[in-house]
Amino acid sequence: MRKYLVFLLLSCFAISCTQQENINDLIKKAEQGDVEAQYNLGYYYHSGEGVEQSEKKALYWWQKAAKQGHANSQYNLGVNYGKGYGVEQSYKKAIYWWQKAAEQGHAEAQFNLGVVHEKGYGVEQSYEKAIHWYTKAAEQGSVRAQNNLGASYYNGYGVEQSYPHAVYWFTKAAEQGFAESQYNLGIAYEKGYGVEKSDEKAVYWWQKAAEQGHAEAQYNLGYCYYNGKGIELSKSKATYWFIKACDNSNDKACYALNKIMK
Repeated sequence: MRKYLVFLLLSCFAISCTQQENINDLIKKAEQGDVEAQYNLGYYYHSGEGVEQSEKKALYWWQKAAKQGHANSQYNLGVNYGKGYGVEQSYKKAIYWWQKAAEQGHAEAQFNLGVVHEKGYGVEQSYEKAIHWYTKAAEQGSVRAQNNLGASYYNGYGVEQSYPHAVYWFTKAAEQGFAESQYNLGIAYEKGYGVEKSDEKAVYWWQKAAEQGHAEAQYNLGYCYYNGKGIELSKSKATYWFIKACDNSNDKACYALNKIMK
């Protein structure tokens, strides 16, 4: 059961300035201490939209906003330190800023805290603390946290093992369109873990994930079509999905294709 362990930068919200004169106005506001201007200016320097791209300047403005308690800036500052963008990489400093944002209820900062505690990046490894933060984020609708929480229940990491709880969280994320959880939910239905066994429902969720480019789901869907498992047998559709999965570097799909083509 796979987890999603990637740090992401926030996008810039609720701003439409695209011309240089608007950027200049934003700079003036930021220099006067306007926290939203500082946050948005940091984003523009990060993305290079309307200004020359500069991670150091993005860091400068997010730091200004973060010190004023701006949660999104605290989160992004944490990502800069976590990934080493424009600054020396430091999980400890990343955690400092994510903690600040997480305590304000920032779901993605809470998710990232779950990741670092699970992996032991900059802190002592602790599944229990990872669960604490994943749960906080998952309850706010973070699909990555919902998936990781589901995987934790599935494997019994930091919590008492529970397939029904795993399925609950996978379903939450899968219904929001998260491919990894759709794939995981398909596995649960195939095996009858926490739900009544159903090849048809397994195929339903693998189809959802496969259409988003999930290689394992594409292979499983091809296998189901090839064997008529949970869906009407179709060698042509099996071949189609095996090709998709093989193109996504799935070795099992490439092997299956070689057998079909012989």
